[in-house]
Amino acid sequence: MRTRTAITRGRPAASGAQQVKAYIDAAPKPARAMLRQLRALVRATVPAAEEKLSYGMPYYGLNARLVYFAAFQSHVGVYLMGRSKEQFSSETARWRSTANTMRFDFDERLPTALLRRILRARVKETLAGALPKAKASTKREATRGRPATKARASAKRQRR
Repeated sequence: MRTRTAITRGRPAASGAQQVKAYIDAAPKPARAMLRQLRALVRATVPAAEEKLSYGMPYYGLNARLVYFAAFQSHVGVYLMGRSKEQFSSETARWRSTANTMRFDFDERLPTALLRRILRARVKETLAGALPKAKASTKREATRGRPATKARASAKRQRR
């Protein structure tokens, strides 16, 4: 009996670029041209970015998440990461559907110059390590980084 590994042995796993290409090829026909244009734009703007599928959609990263995009029935969504969504909020307002999402109908032209500027700003942010940091809670600070319940259990053991 052949096992699953025996069947797939010898065939290399699909690379991230191959996965993204397959995603675009399987997308609704009206979305494909826009998806190809977005892919080319990201790859030209950030050639060192990692390309793969994440959460079932094309993802590009460089030290952190740069951008995602996805095809839907009547539009393509571009998902902004980091501080770029606030930095360019007035310029992206026309296409915004949520705080992180830009929505482009198939009959629209992509604002390629704006998307390029957003990507460059995001790359600068990730390379500078300027990612927003979560605030430590006062309980965690008081327990030297340990959750309060573990700190109480530790204190009980020390008192015994």
